[in-house]
Amino acid sequence: MLRLSSLLLILLLPLAVSAQENRDAVEAAKEIITKSTKIHPLLDVKGPYEPTWESLSKHKAPQWFMDCKIGFSMHWGPYAVPAWAGKGASIGASSYSEWYWQQMNKPKSATAKHHAKEWSGYVYDDFIPMFKAENFDADEWMKGLKENGVKYFYITSKHHDGFCLWDTKYSDRNSAKMGPKRDILQELVTAARKQDIKIGFYYSLFEWYNPSYVKELEKDTWLGSPQKQKEYVKTLAYTGHKPAKSYVDDYMIPQIVELIDRFHPDYFCFDGEWDHPEGYWKMKQVAAYFYNQAAKRGQEVLMNDRFGIGTRGKRGDFFHVEYHAKVDKTKPWAMWRGFGKSFGHNKNEDRSAFLTPKQVIEMVVNCVSENGNIEFNVGPTADGRIDQPEWSLIQSMGNWLKLNGEAIYDAKGAPKEKTDHYRVTKKPKKKKTYYHIFQWPKDGKLLIKDFPNEVKNVYLLSSKKPIEQQQTSEGVLLTLPKHQLDIYVPVVTIEYKNKKFL
Repeated sequence: MLRLSSLLLILLLPLAVSAQENRDAVEAAKEIITKSTKIHPLLDVKGPYEPTWESLSKHKAPQWFMDCKIGFSMHWGPYAVPAWAGKGASIGASSYSEWYWQQMNKPKSATAKHHAKEWSGYVYDDFIPMFKAENFDADEWMKGLKENGVKYFYITSKHHDGFCLWDTKYSDRNSAKMGPKRDILQELVTAARKQDIKIGFYYSLFEWYNPSYVKELEKDTWLGSPQKQKEYVKTLAYTGHKPAKSYVDDYMIPQIVELIDRFHPDYFCFDGEWDHPEGYWKMKQVAAYFYNQAAKRGQEVLMNDRFGIGTRGKRGDFFHVEYHAKVDKTKPWAMWRGFGKSFGHNKNEDRSAFLTPKQVIEMVVNCVSENGNIEFNVGPTADGRIDQPEWSLIQSMGNWLKLNGEAIYDAKGAPKEKTDHYRVTKKPKKKKTYYHIFQWPKDGKLLIKDFPNEVKNVYLLSSKKPIEQQQTSEGVLLTLPKHQLDIYVPVVTIEYKNKKFL
């Protein structure tokens, strides 16, 4: 028979274990906080910004970003060799060809089946020497983007596979040492600045299979259990890897500092933050350093909202969303997406999955009319070309902007004024309001309700052709041509006087 003391011990033991686990969790949290508040020696610089949320919140999105409206990005790396993701997949990892390595390790995935069939016996790093970029011409890319209305550009300096597109001294896993044997970022920075295009970098905080990162994992991540990842990493060469005592302190932060101090980027798009809170990554320190170094140069810079778990849509200079616009639009924001379902080049993608030219232009207008930016993305081929179907969409956007860019660049949105027939942008200082016609009225009659000012002129922006108009108690009644113009989204400009007529 159990004594009372023994029975109490049995009953209280789970509580004691639970209490110990709680204490361990608290101690672990304290350790992260201590590490994150201790300034990294490479980031210890003086300036107007401190590594606190209060201080960082004082940094605002620069005016160039608010005015430019049209950005562009590229995903490029060894994943451009297989250039494959499954058809019909919902938008996400399974449709993103740049996630090839992760998906090929996922049993029964479409990518795993494809790899077994087409690349049997190959490991991911076998693609590195096949990534040659022999047709890559940075000047050609930047000239083409400039001609088609793009104002700022950024590219994957390093994606989740850990392959770097610059000659970093912290890893030989880079394009200068392997594959193309070229410092791709240097070429792009030089070419972009020739064209007066703002230049930035995407940088993934984590790497799926970097041994220095995986060894630190203690809890389950998006990829599964730490043990499973550690066992897989033991089988890898992880070509070009230089072991780091601390992944963040001795590798990630030094690389970011290297990018900032060498290239002076205008923009940082961070990603791959979701495994850990901000304190693990020390991103407040990174942001303060980026802002302070830019302040010394008199440079206006920009950083997105990916500091760690739970920071998207809450921190940063603007809110960055992929393939959707579900975000607080009272703050600066941008939608980032490919023309199809992938960011990297996907040879398997049906052309039916791509946006049409009309959809591309409507997306530009929708974002700008709701006070956002649009950032389209393409994935170049492994030899350094932009696929013709995607280039054709860039040109369609550019041709429209040549005629109607006045209604986009430097314009303010008017989201509350949109209707099924049109979207609205404005330039109050110039006394102009722009109506982007999405649905052409069958009878050619379009009523702009409750227009608050006396109308001076009304005309089609693309041709400056006058439009017949009549001001009524309901608003401005426009008489448009009965048949829609041969332009994807016609824009009607109303110039007005200060005097109110209603």
